[in-house]
Amino acid sequence: MAINKTSQTSVGAFSDLFQYTYADVIIKLLDTVDDVEKWIDSINQEDWNGGDSRYQLYKTSEGSGSRFVSGGPGAAAPVLPAYNPPSYAESMVRMYPHMDIVEITGPKLMRAHDKPGMYRQIMDELVSDVKNSHRNRVGPKYWEGSVGAPGTNSNNGVLCQVPAAAAVAAGTGIAVQQRETLANYAGNAKAYMSAYAGARYLRVGMQVQVGSAAQLTANTGTSGIIASVDQAAQTFTLDVALPLNVVNQLVVEGDANGNEYGNTITGLYDAINDNGVYHGINRGGATPATPWRSFITRNGNVLRDFNHWRITNLLMQMSDLGPKDIDEMNPVIFSHNSLLQVYLQEIDPVYMQTDLKALKGHTTIAYQYGARQIPWETARSAPLNQYTIMDRSAMKRVKLGDYGWDTSTGSIFKQIPGTFAFQAYAYNEFELVCENPRVQAREEDIRVPTGLISV
Repeated sequence: MAINKTSQTSVGAFSDLFQYTYADVIIKLLDTVDDVEKWIDSINQEDWNGGDSRYQLYKTSEGSGSRFVSGGPGAAAPVLPAYNPPSYAESMVRMYPHMDIVEITGPKLMRAHDKPGMYRQIMDELVSDVKNSHRNRVGPKYWEGSVGAPGTNSNNGVLCQVPAAAAVAAGTGIAVQQRETLANYAGNAKAYMSAYAGARYLRVGMQVQVGSAAQLTANTGTSGIIASVDQAAQTFTLDVALPLNVVNQLVVEGDANGNEYGNTITGLYDAINDNGVYHGINRGGATPATPWRSFITRNGNVLRDFNHWRITNLLMQMSDLGPKDIDEMNPVIFSHNSLLQVYLQEIDPVYMQTDLKALKGHTTIAYQYGARQIPWETARSAPLNQYTIMDRSAMKRVKLGDYGWDTSTGSIFKQIPGTFAFQAYAYNEFELVCENPRVQAREEDIRVPTGLISV
């Protein structure tokens, strides 16, 4: 569709305003819109030049001891103890692309022509839309883990799981599983974070594919747009019919041209784990894999009441059995807000730190570990039945340079072929890397009262 001179003028003025007034602001906003993203990026970011890269996970050296040849102290000169050099496990790290798209229609631009105030109103709407879209999709990615073999990325990108095998007409509710409502996660072997997230990651207007793992891999699942989401009932509807399929179909973001199944970053559930494969390193029980196992507390997939002393136990394991003392770490506890509320209901007030002046009216909540206060942060995309203890000095987000807008055609906004609408998109590739899993921990299988869960 060709555009007239007035339209071209409107597009040009809008694109210029966007590029010189809003573009950098939006990029900075998108780069730190998620709570976990902000926390990691506040210290550790690393730029790579592209392609797959090798990375080293680290284990400390051993070379201390007392030695005498014979006869005891003073009888002979001491000899050096044996030295065990540091262990490095070489891992392959692949960065995964992410794009954010903003769109404006031609008629809306025409009505704003020569009206700077209206241009800015449109900009504000675009900023709000892209921020919410980015947060809703990038946030869950940071918490993902794989089905079956953690760290393989083979099953990352799953939003939720449809447990029943049934044909569903367009506009009819499709039930999905909600993990915290299951007594024992349906006997599942703690496989995947998002598979039992219910509908909390689904949004109206999201394009998804639904199908088996094999179908999603082959990009042959059912493609549709989410028409409605019922968080209370844990159902969603599609604008297309869902044909009879296998039990436990997976829901991923995507359309007929492709999907996210196996094409997203390696999330925190894989980075902080005691089994499986992490960036190509098998860290099961066999030597030398043990040094790269995190400290994990589970209850056999059965939910149990929260007990804050288990936090102390994990911190002691990290400090006593890991490569660093707690004073050498920069730890933080992360959870969904529902679990923080459980914590606040259990603890004595001495465990809560309040510093209103320093935080300009906000309250800092911390866990008291000896003389050390460990901040407790929340993320709305975090799993519901667990908390994670992260040492951010060992966490890093690696990325392909700066996140930026595509200007390959000379303009940020480009006409969508065959339409009177225009799009701009920002692009980057990134991956999450945990350099030292031994200073990370997590407790799973914690019961959270249903009334505290707000999705």
